[in-house]
Amino acid sequence: MDEAEMIEGCKRGDRAAQHKLYKLYASKMFAVCFRYASDRMDAEDVLQEGFVKVFNGINKYLPIGPFGAWIKTIMINTAIQHYRRNKRSIIDSVEFVPDNSATEPSVIDSMSVIEVMDLVNKLPDGYKQIFNLYAVEGYKHYEIGEMLGISEGTSKSQYARAKKSLQEMIDPKPRMIEQKQSNG
Repeated sequence: MDEAEMIEGCKRGDRAAQHKLYKLYASKMFAVCFRYASDRMDAEDVLQEGFVKVFNGINKYLPIGPFGAWIKTIMINTAIQHYRRNKRSIIDSVEFVPDNSATEPSVIDSMSVIEVMDLVNKLPDGYKQIFNLYAVEGYKHYEIGEMLGISEGTSKSQYARAKKSLQEMIDPKPRMIEQKQSNG
């Protein structure tokens, strides 16, 4: 059974087709969910909720683009909705902090994807969401603002703070030097 046959089977409510489609995409979509979750159990909840939405809304899928991209969008939106339901405030309300790191060389550029994602998972949830939406998924700051109900400036600021936090995790020396200078 190929993907198109699975989709048609899912549209008819065929449990075997749903199971096959789930098996085909579950691990990839779990990775997406885990990027936005606070832990593994949270990611599993988002994955299950997302697949319920996929199967309930599969008749809305138009074969214009890849089916996997359609599912991924549902998973990201489900993760954001899940986070909003379970947290009081996703992000600190802050003024824009310019991101000057683009001109500075970055240690992150020399790290493996797994090493970077391990660090990203250590970020506070709000920073992690914006970092993933912008740097990993490729959304623009205005789009992130619309998705999360925040200003574009807040998205930019949170992204800059996430990058700064990541840089400090990689090389804590500059921060320690700044602290010594301010104390001494």
